[in-house]
Amino acid sequence: MFANCIRPPLNAIRAGCIAIVNQAAWWCVLRFSGPLLALAWLCRCTVGRRAQVIAVVGSYGKTTTTRAIRALIGLPPSAWVDANANCFSLVGLALLRGMLESRIVVVEVGTARPGQMARYAWALQPSIVVVTCIGLEHVQSFRDIEHLRDEEAEIVRRLPATATAVLNADDPRVAAMATETRAKVLTFGSGRDVDVVGSDVVVDWPHGTSLNVSVAGRTFAAKTRLIGTGMANCILAAVGAAVAAGLPVEPSLAALAALPPTPGRLQPLPLPGGAFVLRDDYKSTVDTVVAALDVLGRLPARRRIVVLGDLDMPPAPERAWYRSIGQQVAGVADEVLFVGTKHEKYRSGLRRSVRAPAHVHAVRTTAEAATYLAPRLRAGDVVLVKGRETQRLTRVILALSGRSVGCTVESCRMHLTFCDRCPLLSGGGAQGLVAAEGVE
Repeated sequence: MFANCIRPPLNAIRAGCIAIVNQAAWWCVLRFSGPLLALAWLCRCTVGRRAQVIAVVGSYGKTTTTRAIRALIGLPPSAWVDANANCFSLVGLALLRGMLESRIVVVEVGTARPGQMARYAWALQPSIVVVTCIGLEHVQSFRDIEHLRDEEAEIVRRLPATATAVLNADDPRVAAMATETRAKVLTFGSGRDVDVVGSDVVVDWPHGTSLNVSVAGRTFAAKTRLIGTGMANCILAAVGAAVAAGLPVEPSLAALAALPPTPGRLQPLPLPGGAFVLRDDYKSTVDTVVAALDVLGRLPARRRIVVLGDLDMPPAPERAWYRSIGQQVAGVADEVLFVGTKHEKYRSGLRRSVRAPAHVHAVRTTAEAATYLAPRLRAGDVVLVKGRETQRLTRVILALSGRSVGCTVESCRMHLTFCDRCPLLSGGGAQGLVAAEGVE
């Protein structure tokens, strides 16, 4: 009895300590950005001067592209990369860690405010820069999307003539960067006059995606466990980086077949009873929601169920974006479960659609969402789970999978961790944590 009485306060103390350590670590990430970037620059200029450094930038697809490039050069998946450690002092740390791993260093670089990219370019001095796409994420920190695009292009402008810019030819804002650099330019995409061309993309749900990749007049068959045409674009970007680095294409592509999906990004997961989750819960920016719903709409399923949380940082006017996505949801989903506080804004879009889902329900918490969904799922259902990063809708998936989920925090501020690896999952929480600004 005494043990039962003392366990709750001990758990609360443990949770508080973990939360404080996490916040302290993040404070260091923010405050020591300058010194660590300077150290990275020094190492790059001395012991790392012969290394090939590949920087992956853009609004979306950076993490999957980084993982794919690492697979192509023979490096294993990395929890560091999966955690999206791509900003502030983490960029410098990524370079230092990478130089211990391989002569080819792959660094994901994210920017969330003006002026950051120039500092990252100075520290990394990349020999290859891959630009995935330009979208709406973090646009609130800039005057408009062109200002954001200008920031992303800064690392391309700073490339020397001996370097290579690997650019997405299907994105006009990225393709235009070819005119702003002295470096060699290598393009990837689906159109003509492109150096790395993808075609015949076929999604084999839930096993992966296959496509043909054409380089220098030769065509190769590529298979991957990644899901969707957007992920195929990440593969093309990775192949472009491999070509720029002087690696042979055919043996490099063979490594992609074993690359597992990126955690939280269009990741297929089987549930007990025969249903599948399409886990895309890492974040919920407008462009990623639109892309995820498009993928879901193309998948074979008995029923398509959308579990949708609030949007991450929607551009103004917010209500218009919620309404637009609500309309897209109505065109795709057989059943919808809204999680959070914005469901009425989505519903205005549902009402405008000519096609209405059979069931629409709204809850506030992840626990309520799991309780509602569990008895409704059947074999053959596909459930897209998509929500704001701090909502941690991963907990819904874990509960449906049979994991014990005791954490009930509605807005989590733990950094660089996933719920399935978080020590607070079984109970406690990070209530009192303050969100850091400018985090990608």
